[in-house]
Amino acid sequence: MKDSNHQTRTPGRTLWRLAGIRCLERGQDRGAGRLPKGNKSITTFWLPRLLVAVLPVVAPAAWAEKFTIAVIPDTQTYTIYDAYMPGFTRQMQYIATNKGPRNIVFVSHLGDVVNDGGRIPAEWPRALGAMDLLRDSGIPFGVAIGNHDYDNDSAPVNGTTYWSQYFGPDSPYFQGKSWYHGYSNNVTDSYQIFHAAGRDFLHLVLELEPSADSLQWANQVIQAHPGMPTIVSIHQYLTYAGNRSGNNYRGGSTGLQVWNNLISPNTQIFMVLCGHSFSGSEGEVNHTTLDAAGKPVYEELTDYQGTVDGWMRLMEFDSALQQINFTTYSPLLDAWATDATSQFQVNFDWNNRFGPAPSGMVSLDSPLLSNGCFSVLLVGAAGQKCDLLASTNLADWVTVATVTNTNGSACYRETSPAGSPRRYYRARLLQ
Repeated sequence: MKDSNHQTRTPGRTLWRLAGIRCLERGQDRGAGRLPKGNKSITTFWLPRLLVAVLPVVAPAAWAEKFTIAVIPDTQTYTIYDAYMPGFTRQMQYIATNKGPRNIVFVSHLGDVVNDGGRIPAEWPRALGAMDLLRDSGIPFGVAIGNHDYDNDSAPVNGTTYWSQYFGPDSPYFQGKSWYHGYSNNVTDSYQIFHAAGRDFLHLVLELEPSADSLQWANQVIQAHPGMPTIVSIHQYLTYAGNRSGNNYRGGSTGLQVWNNLISPNTQIFMVLCGHSFSGSEGEVNHTTLDAAGKPVYEELTDYQGTVDGWMRLMEFDSALQQINFTTYSPLLDAWATDATSQFQVNFDWNNRFGPAPSGMVSLDSPLLSNGCFSVLLVGAAGQKCDLLASTNLADWVTVATVTNTNGSACYRETSPAGSPRRYYRARLLQ
């Protein structure tokens, strides 16, 4: 089922308006080139090493951005033996390395981090060695508790001694993190907020077979963040046959009860991610179900615990084409899965579902090149906080700095990247 042929990504169309493009060093241009954009074209000036396109006004609501959410399902098998760990480690290394190139903005681990919970404590250090790579990347993430993560991992599962230590709110992974916003009394439910394409996203992590109290807590979190696009991650929700799950581990909510009491009534929830269930080597289900308001909810089961080959799910959100592209990749094998349940896309109209992205403007003043460095001036209202992004091709953007405008302007200096033939900048307003 898995295909080792590497697939080439096709750059999405851009919707940016470029103006005020300046040659930074007089007499150093190689002549003018033209970049096609719809039925128009934009004159640019090519420098021996670098081209900078200055975007005087950028409105986040008009942005067209690609961003990626990585999904890590059931890693328990990797932690049984040291020899199995490369699949898990390579997943984390790939995510950290591709934070910029793929614009990975969030990671969801779907639970069953380890295989034997409290019975074989040696599995936890193996898992933490891989998770440390994710922590060090600076990418926001959430981790759901699976049945194998409890101290007693046989039904009825119970006890969260190790889980609370390693993945509770006071753990080094989450304590003091600006994107980690809260947790429930049981410390196995939590929520995070991350930013992409001019929007804030809410990510809810639920315990296995959530209790009524957990669902009440989750509803309260949603009520406190009305209209915010929301993703729910929960270890058990769908079966590999496509049915909603039961409650044979803890006697809590079934998959149908989670749908009826949380997902369906809250139309800002547009996606549910789960693992746990597989047949043979994997479990993959892609459902689209309409909620109580008639809006689509994408329900995704992803589970590859039957192998140690490092398969993971990547969800690329293309806000220009209004699509979500799902792919399955193994960094260990450097292979992409190309069957219909591993590679597919869904259409998603962001503005129709959530309205335009929050408005706001910031301008980039004339950049200066001096001693191999760029100096970029951001001008806007005092108190604004912006991400400054750079690109060499107008398709792939990397955040190079987060700048706070304290008094109406802020300056950023960047060393000219070696071997880069051209350079563009844009600013993303965060608040």
